[in-house]
Amino acid sequence: MASGDDHGRETFVLRSDCRADVLTHLATEGPATPTQIAEDTEYRQPHVSRALTQLRDRDLIDLLVPEEQHRGRRYGLSETGETVWDQLRDGINNVEWTVEPPTTDAEREFVSLLREEFGEDLRMAGTYDGDSVRVLYADQDVLDTYSDTELERAIERLVQKYSLEDVSFPRANFRFEMKMFEEFSLLRIRDGSELQASVSFCSDHDIRVPAFARQISGIFD
Repeated sequence: MASGDDHGRETFVLRSDCRADVLTHLATEGPATPTQIAEDTEYRQPHVSRALTQLRDRDLIDLLVPEEQHRGRRYGLSETGETVWDQLRDGINNVEWTVEPPTTDAEREFVSLLREEFGEDLRMAGTYDGDSVRVLYADQDVLDTYSDTELERAIERLVQKYSLEDVSFPRANFRFEMKMFEEFSLLRIRDGSELQASVSFCSDHDIRVPAFARQISGIFD
């Protein structure tokens, strides 16, 4: 059973995709430098460095080289980090998912709206009901660039709901969150139900996020 301190650390990690991804990388790939982590996770290096500092402040990772060394600074999980990772692993990694065409009117309207808005900039879209992920659209060119492991991680990122718990807006009956990565942006929306809709698209595509998120939320009301 997790202690109160460990539970607080779990929550801290899961409230940031970047922290969760950095911790996952160190747990699964072993010690690494900020540059190596940035290359593997698609986050900008300043974001990775900030996440590493935050994780280190919570005693989840250790610096494995002398403090005064400024090049090749390698980080690895601390003993506390290994304990927290054991508790987080299932929640971060085990997501049941399928890739299938839309089957309901709402799903068809959702995909149609995305195709109309994003065109060739649309990368992937899906829904998450708390138990499993249904990928309703995936661009074939995007799929071809992913290994099986990378595809699974992309799908996990598409639907992760953790940081949405703390995102709310006055007079709005839904929550949304926008994440920007090197090559793509990710928009996640959840209304009052457990269903979450997510879409990833090319980063240079400009949209009015609140209004578009409201449109998507309205489809699944």
